[in-house]
Amino acid sequence: GDQGLLNTFFSSWATTDIRKHLPFIYNLSSVSIYSYLPAFKAFGANAKVVHFLGQIKPWNHTYDPKTKSVKSESHDPSMSHPEFLSLW
Repeated sequence: GDQGLLNTFFSSWATTDIRKHLPFIYNLSSVSIYSYLPAFKAFGANAKVVHFLGQIKPWNHTYDPKTKSVKSESHDPSMSHPEFLSLW
C-alpha cells in the first residue's frame, strides 16, 4: 500500500540525515508501541499521527455511542491502546 510506495521512493530514509526524520509523535505505530516503549512513555500522550499497521484498521471496529468507546476485539493488537482508536 502507501507505505510500500513511500519506502520505494524514499529508499535511503534509514541512512540519511536523522534531522529529516519525522518526530516520534508524528509517526506513532499503533502495533509497535512496545518496540519503542521508552519513546512511547515519553511522547505517546502527545501523539499527533497514529499509523494503524496491519489488516485491522480503525474503520473495521464497532463504535458504541452509549459508552462512547470502541468495542474490544480480543485478538486485535491495536486494542492494547484503545485510546488511539477512540480518537480516530
